[in-house]
Amino acid sequence: MNFNLIEGAYANFDSIHDDFCQDYLWSDELSNPEIRKKYELSARDFNELTNLVKKEFGVSRRNTRKGRYYYKVNSGFVIQKTINCVTVYFGIVPSECIARKLVELCKKMEWRVDVCRDIVKNWKDVIT
Repeated sequence: MNFNLIEGAYANFDSIHDDFCQDYLWSDELSNPEIRKKYELSARDFNELTNLVKKEFGVSRRNTRKGRYYYKVNSGFVIQKTINCVTVYFGIVPSECIARKLVELCKKMEWRVDVCRDIVKNWKDVIT
């Protein structure tokens, strides 16, 4: 079995640097797999580029929940937001679609904790 190894077959970071940094560090919408797909990067290239970006900007990791306010757990999707340096838990819902809709409602309510907790708690009444 023969293998062909191509040295230096990495993404041209110089040509995508500014856009990649914008998407990786400050995008409210793109996940890591979506960024990889957008720039047609292999897992290795993506990893190397993210390490360069983190070193360049002095960050240890990407703030992946920035602007999203929900994340997947075994039993559904948790909705939470950091307010005044404190992570506030609003509740859990069964699907990502519902979580997105509730996050939008909470944004409209300016993340008032009591109102948003009520919205998430009664999501079946709010979504229908």
